[in-house]
Amino acid sequence: EHAYLFGFIQTDGSLQQNTYNRGKLTIELNIKDSDILYKFGKIIPFSYNISERIRDTNFKNNHHSIQLTVYHLNFRNELVKNGIPYGKKSEIIEPPINCSKQDYYRGIIDGDGSLGFTKKNVPFVSLVTSSEKLTIGYSKLIFDLTGKEKVLTRNKRDNIYNIVLYNEDAQKLVEYLYYENCLCLKRKYESVINILKWERPLNIKRVPHLKFWDEEQDQIVLTYPIEEAAKILHRSLASVKTRSWRLKCHLNIK
Repeated sequence: EHAYLFGFIQTDGSLQQNTYNRGKLTIELNIKDSDILYKFGKIIPFSYNISERIRDTNFKNNHHSIQLTVYHLNFRNELVKNGIPYGKKSEIIEPPINCSKQDYYRGIIDGDGSLGFTKKNVPFVSLVTSSEKLTIGYSKLIFDLTGKEKVLTRNKRDNIYNIVLYNEDAQKLVEYLYYENCLCLKRKYESVINILKWERPLNIKRVPHLKFWDEEQDQIVLTYPIEEAAKILHRSLASVKTRSWRLKCHLNIK
């Protein structure tokens, strides 16, 4: 539960600091998601406030929201110690070292992800983030679950990553993240149930499975220029470039 809460705070929370060690954590959501804030209140071992407000935003007039606020210094210090900074954090958040990945990434998806069906009735799960370290960790989880390595590039317009899974890959991810009676947003769990019921229509062909990487291939990627490594491995330039980037980030190679 704490791993899920941590992921949710990284995406939808705001940590503020003032003088004399004053500050607060705030999580503000649409009123339709109010149930999750009351559940958070039960697992946070400090006093908290929950309040509602109606205001005009850039997207909607009379927007009805609900927010949970925690002022306790020890709680804020624990969040900072584990990687949630004060102020703007979207580009620097990263997965904590010791936590349940299953619950942490569910919190990330509930906070900044979306899931459901496309206009063509194909299930999908997407995550939009500007954090490179979160992108690397999430893509590793996808590889572990599906055996597929996503080509990761920032959107040229917004300079963010948009990682999307479709069809059976989306099913594998949500089945892993959203287990029975898990802590999550109710509306997203309802979408998960529908995703898991989906069966591939006969008119939607399967894309050939991507190749796995092994230690020998990784060594070639790290040894040769991108173009030459791609020829040796019979892989695309984009695939080799992404693999090289991942390996260098993991090994802290500039």
